[in-house]
Amino acid sequence: MSFIRYKKFGNKEYAYEVTSYWDPEKKKPRQKTKYLGVVVDKEKKIFKKKSRERREKLILDFGDTYFLNQFINRVTFFENLKKEMFLALIFYRLCYPSAMRYARMWYEGNIVRKFFDVDISSQRISEFLEEIGDESIQREFFKEYIRQITPSEGIVIDTTALPNQINIPRSSWGWHNEEIEKQIKLLLVIDRSTSLPLFFRYIAGNIVDVSTLKATVEELKKYGVSRYFLILDAGFFSEENIKELYNEEIQFLIRLPALRKLYKRLILEESRELESYRNAVRYGRRVLFVKQREVELFGKRVYAYVVLDPERKGREIRRTLLKVMDEIEEDEEEEMEYILMKKGDNDSHFLF
Repeated sequence: MSFIRYKKFGNKEYAYEVTSYWDPEKKKPRQKTKYLGVVVDKEKKIFKKKSRERREKLILDFGDTYFLNQFINRVTFFENLKKEMFLALIFYRLCYPSAMRYARMWYEGNIVRKFFDVDISSQRISEFLEEIGDESIQREFFKEYIRQITPSEGIVIDTTALPNQINIPRSSWGWHNEEIEKQIKLLLVIDRSTSLPLFFRYIAGNIVDVSTLKATVEELKKYGVSRYFLILDAGFFSEENIKELYNEEIQFLIRLPALRKLYKRLILEESRELESYRNAVRYGRRVLFVKQREVELFGKRVYAYVVLDPERKGREIRRTLLKVMDEIEEDEEEEMEYILMKKGDNDSHFLF
């Protein structure tokens, strides 16, 4: 049985809930009391109890890192990356893409410290980056990784120049964006169906793309990738590479460089009838005009595809016309200025 007892201390009245119960050990009735709070309205039994605030123990950023941690625990790909320092740095670059010297500050204030118990100081980061930069470790990873992800619908090979002013062995002078720059080149192999990277290697900036294909094909063989469909940019086009792909019985698709005579001949012969309904092909929500032509390339019979994107054609025509019009207007302004200057040499008055 319970009832409320009121006690007054100073100007305030306090309420307590009293519950009677039988004590079997002492064999007599007893009471236990529970504090209800300061009386606000006695008739309606409204009491105000001051809650005890909890003191904070730790404040950490949570959401993004927790999501990433849940993701890597569900994707089998990350089974090959179960190294705490590696994953902690991946989380850092994704959640807080800044310089590595700030990684420790981020780590101390993030939930990641509960996931990975690592020393993320600048010295440890430098040692770790040097370790994973070892080519033998990279090859060991690629071998295991590619074994799990075998390309099915072809692979794409491309190179990207990384201009820099770093004094390292592979940083060399090379041609990039119509300029000569000090650079390193990153060669990347991608699975066409999933867009996942399969393999990469870095090469000196002064090595041209065309000379890297054979070594890349040999490297992929070592990782068990021998039968596939290869998609290449024009930078890999050469007689030696084409013949090598035929000898290896590798199916390929390569963009023909615009400076080649075959390119100019195909455009000249096929462009007139290309924009025809019978050549129209649906590509997603776009329409392209595609025409197939059998030609001879370095003594081999191949199929050439002449492709026209009408949307891109419209954009390029507009850009070209605007450029020409801007140049004409600039020339006219310069000519008018010249006429005014000549007039000023002979007359003492100007008319504007």
